[in-house]
This record gives sequence, structure tokens and C-alpha cells, in this order.
Amino acid sequence: MTAQPDKTVGIRRKPKRPTAPRQRNPERTRHAILDAARSEFCQYGFSGARVERISRKSKTNNRMIYHYFGNKEGVYLAVLESVYGEIRKREQRLDLANAEPIEGMRKLILFTFDFFASRSDFLALISNENILKAKFLKRLPSIQAMTVPLVEVIRDLLERGQRQGNFAPGSIRSSSTCRLSPRASCTSRAGTRSRSCSTRT
Repeated sequence: MTAQPDKTVGIRRKPKRPTAPRQRNPERTRHAILDAARSEFCQYGFSGARVERISRKSKTNNRMIYHYFGNKEGVYLAVLESVYGEIRKREQRLDLANAEPIEGMRKLILFTFDFFASRSDFLALISNENILKAKFLKRLPSIQAMTVPLVEVIRDLLERGQRQGNFAPGSIRSSSTCRLSPRASCTSRAGTRSRSCSTRT
């Protein structure tokens, strides 16, 4: 019986290309951690939240969380700043400065209630800060800076509305106090019926 020649002899195999190292996207990683942390703080509050769960939900690790945010407090502060920044940016789109007083206040009130109705995570964070007596909000002057322009616009709407006879005297002071309060107790009452947590963006 004649042996069959080995057809593979003399054939050069192409060497496998080395796998390129996976590129890390710092911004994407940071956002993933913030999204997971928002859900964690919403569900468990600051005291009950665990960095291990945040790293697991964000598919990262504790070392990366500490690298980006320093510690659990750093993550929590970043979450607060992100959420408050979101509502302030949306409020700016209402263009209240160019609205008539009654229409401007109506737009702001409807927006606020709609936002709270769709963002129970925001309510949960506010409630947690109320319990902590604004311990962390007081450490974020950026949030106060975001709020001041809105307060000025509201003040202008109320002043114009008072001159037109549409708003009662004294409404300027109460509105400014409510919006500038670091505990945000006035706005938190708007949606106390909502208890579930979500991370809609």
C-alpha cells in the first residue's frame, strides 16, 4: 500500500496577529461608575451604599472607582453634582427670562412636577440629603452657583407679575428662600408620593 504524501509539508502558516490591547475610555468608564452609583445611592442611601456593589454594577473594580473619585464620598458628591446639573440645564431651556410672568411660572411649575414624576432617583437623593441635613450639598458650591441664575429669573418674573397685579406681595422672598435652600426641602415635597428608584437619562 503506497503512503499518501503529506500535503501540509512545505506550506507556510501565516503567523497569528497579536491581539491589540483593549483601549480604555476614561470618560465612558467614569459615566458607567456614576450611573451605577446613582442607582446604588438611590436604593440604599449614602450610609447603606457599598463601593463593591457600584464596581460590580458598573463592570469596573474598586481600584478604578478610587482612582476617579477618591472614595465613596467623592462618588456621592459627583452623583449629586451630576443630577442637580441636569435639572438646572433643563430649566435653562425653558427661556423663562423672555416669558410673561404667569406663563413663565406656569412653565417652571409644570416642568418641575414632570421632572420629579419621571426622575424618582432625583427625589431619593434629595430625601437622603434632607435626612443628612445637606451635609454633602454644603460642600458643593457649584450647585449653589447653578441655582443663583434661576433664582434671579424667578425674582424678575415675580417682580413683573406684582407690578401687573398678578402675584401677591411677599412671593419673591418665599420663592427665593425655597430655591436657595441647600436642603431643597421645598422642591422635595413635590413628589413625596414616588418611592421607586430609577436611573433614566
